[in-house]
Amino acid sequence: MPKSTTTYRLRLIYPLDLAEFKSCGMSTAYTEFKKIKQWLGKDAHQVVTNEEAALYYGIELTDFESIINCA
Repeated sequence: MPKSTTTYRLRLIYPLDLAEFKSCGMSTAYTEFKKIKQWLGKDAHQVVTNEEAALYYGIELTDFESIINCA
């Protein structure tokens, strides 16, 4: 299957997005969100982008966005 040529804009990721991505509950998503921030060396008040989340999971941004948008 050929890769999509769709480009995605940089956007903020919230725990709800992670719940959709991982098919998990909100409590698990909040924990995962904290882990991503720690991995990135961010403070609690700082934001996480879709690009950073995709990097954390080791997948392409287009794949990450496709999973979230299809959920």
